[in-house]
Amino acid sequence: MNWPLRREFSNIRKLFITILAVVLPAAILSLSIYLIIPASSANRLEPSEIALIQIPRGMPFIRIADTLKTQGLIDSHKRFYWSARFMKKVERLQAGTFEIPGGLSYRQLINLLSAAPPMQVRVTIPEGLEFEEAAGIFSRRFGFDVQEFLAYKDSVHLFNLPFQTISLEGYLFPDTYDFYENADPREIISRLIRQFLYVVNQDVQDEIHEKGFTVHTVITLASIIQGEAIIHEEMPLISSVYQNRLKRNMRLQADPTIQYLIPGPKIRLRARHLDIDSPYNTYKYRGLPPGPINSPGKDAILAALKPDTTDYLYFVARGDGSHVFSKTHHEHLKAKQDFQQVRWEVYRQQKLKQSQTP
Repeated sequence: MNWPLRREFSNIRKLFITILAVVLPAAILSLSIYLIIPASSANRLEPSEIALIQIPRGMPFIRIADTLKTQGLIDSHKRFYWSARFMKKVERLQAGTFEIPGGLSYRQLINLLSAAPPMQVRVTIPEGLEFEEAAGIFSRRFGFDVQEFLAYKDSVHLFNLPFQTISLEGYLFPDTYDFYENADPREIISRLIRQFLYVVNQDVQDEIHEKGFTVHTVITLASIIQGEAIIHEEMPLISSVYQNRLKRNMRLQADPTIQYLIPGPKIRLRARHLDIDSPYNTYKYRGLPPGPINSPGKDAILAALKPDTTDYLYFVARGDGSHVFSKTHHEHLKAKQDFQQVRWEVYRQQKLKQSQTP
């Protein structure tokens, strides 16, 4: 190549590089502005408006974009995708429930969905729930499969309990909890067990051992008390009945242990239910069942540890939530007869009301 041509080629190359140096950043800036900063019609919400959106765990990116567009938070699926890709956050959007104000740019929206913590949700677990019932509440609220929760029931070794137990039944402490919306089953169970250990702390455990019991036996008895008692003030009395029967090697004959064996909602027990062959059937087998039948609350646990001092061996419902306590079988039969009369009168009144309804 001769010198004039070489010089001309060099000048062209310099000009190309100069143009590229000017145009390329401008092009990138323009693309960034197009992708990241929405046009005036990109967001239909006013800055003062709030949109509440839910992103379930595992929701595909395109479905997230659909949700945002339906709520008026974006105007373009493509712009949302390319903005997230430019920011390297396509795979980093979080599951959860988010409060999103109107007027956000694409950058602000993507940053919020990928970095901001999801909202907290409050869940109350009532006293006396079985593990399966608690699993149902949490699975419905957090959107995971109930089997994911139930899979942990026998995985005691994963939660470092400082005492022996055969399963986690009984140890999901009933209380009100705040969780992040994307909480998973193991995180939830760990939180409930930590609350159990906060209530049944080392001092309580030491007292249990001083009385010659184990934590497992106390919680097992507490769960039966919880299943029987409607009025908390009666729990120490109910505890005294069961402990008196245990001392005399009498069968506990506790209805809640039978209910535990019957799937589904609680039902009125029949004679056939008392013949179910299971170590949890306290009508058939002496002593405590192998483990808790529900998660007892603090009052039931304290009642199991500190029963009233009585000679009672029996109790039966009055029909108003309270019980009649008896020392002898004869007294107990009389109390049962009185209760049957109350039950019959309630049934008669219900039938009378139905017959008078047009």
